[in-house]
Amino acid sequence: MTINSSNRQQDFYNLSRLIKGTVNLAYDIELMSMNALIGNKDSGTHSGFSAVAFELSAFSINVLEQANNLSSQFSEIIYLVSLESNLNRRSRILIKTIASGTLAKQYILPASFEVQALLKLSSQNYRILINKVNRQIQRLEQLIFIGKGLSGVGKIEARYLGNIGATLFQIAEEVERIIRSISIVIQEIKAKLQVHST
Repeated sequence: MTINSSNRQQDFYNLSRLIKGTVNLAYDIELMSMNALIGNKDSGTHSGFSAVAFELSAFSINVLEQANNLSSQFSEIIYLVSLESNLNRRSRILIKTIASGTLAKQYILPASFEVQALLKLSSQNYRILINKVNRQIQRLEQLIFIGKGLSGVGKIEARYLGNIGATLFQIAEEVERIIRSISIVIQEIKAKLQVHST
């Protein structure tokens, strides 16, 4: 299946927007963990939930870092796809010009080889970036696994805290919902990457 450059560029632009949404979700987790810490402090208890809240905060910072890395890599891919499209267009023009015999072949043929060499380099860089993105996705998946565990532990800890526990339990459930949303985004990105890796 062949995908033209403009479709590929649009797909990566859309993936970039999805990643920016993941950044926003990570900020939401950070807010939730801060709310949990404040609620735990206001209750005067020093439970295991405060440790979970600290871990959730560290988790959100890691998710932010990975998502920002992915976002910059997607920007690089968008640039490479744009460059490749431009080079392909120029290559077709050069080939048509050579075929028509309107200009001396000694001037155009070397330029055509240069364009082909640039296309090959662009293609190699694209594959390298796709591999980096796949590694970044794996790191995010590992973080999601950790986040699910943290929210589960948070729910368990919240059950033992009386009135404040109900609020903390809701926070843990909201964090769990956010983590599920991030997981769905990651699955969408993986599906698109599968299409563009072939």
